[in-house]
Amino acid sequence: MRVCNLGKGQFALLLMSGLRPRPGADPRPLLAKYSESPSLQILDACLVAGEAHLITAATLAKRSWEAGENVSRTPANEVLLYASSKRQIREAIEFMGVRDQSEGWVAVAVCESESQAMCVMQDLLAAGTEDDSLIDLCDSKCPFIESKFGISWDEVLCTIPLVGSRVRAVSSLVVERVSISDLFR
Repeated sequence: MRVCNLGKGQFALLLMSGLRPRPGADPRPLLAKYSESPSLQILDACLVAGEAHLITAATLAKRSWEAGENVSRTPANEVLLYASSKRQIREAIEFMGVRDQSEGWVAVAVCESESQAMCVMQDLLAAGTEDDSLIDLCDSKCPFIESKFGISWDEVLCTIPLVGSRVRAVSSLVVERVSISDLFR
């Protein structure tokens, strides 16, 4: 479990947790239980490009929420919209929401307090085994993420000298797309 302090209020804390779901685990009851405060969204781990990806999405979601410019009705769904760089929640869920065949989940919960984060985490652990390495970007995830986020090999090659590796380049380019998506809202 990783927790990022985002300030005060409804977006005080961002909980990020990688999970290996138990066979037959169904995320829908968890999503229904945590649809208000705290709010939860579960992403397909193969499309999460690292902690910076999620923190950037959460920071932008918080800003839009506080400005009254949010598109979604729940904070975690707003984070999903930014993380996916989509404008419609249906498209965002189709793009990076968890599926039955997902081997790894990344749970993102927007919480007002540490006690809320702990309650969410307890419920998540009932559905699977914690594995926060699923949050991280690795070489094996890069080709799929590049394809899904429309990142060209030329972009990666131009970015590697600036950041030092393919993983860092892809992470930076995904964060760039998340940030730019704010311009098209």
